[in-house]
Amino acid sequence: MEQQMIDWIEANTTLHRTVEFLYVVDGYECTVCHDDHPIAGPFKGETLREAVAKAMVGVISA
Repeated sequence: MEQQMIDWIEANTTLHRTVEFLYVVDGYECTVCHDDHPIAGPFKGETLREAVAKAMVGVISA
């Protein structure tokens, strides 16, 4: 599963698209952006893996 997460992050990291992570008090947030503007998320999880897994379900890869 971890390799799938890395592959998903790489697929969504392009010239105009980014995946941003933020540590918050109760866990992590994962947001997909296009030209620095959020287009999906934030997807929240107690762990970074959980936040990325939620984002993978909620976002179609580039």
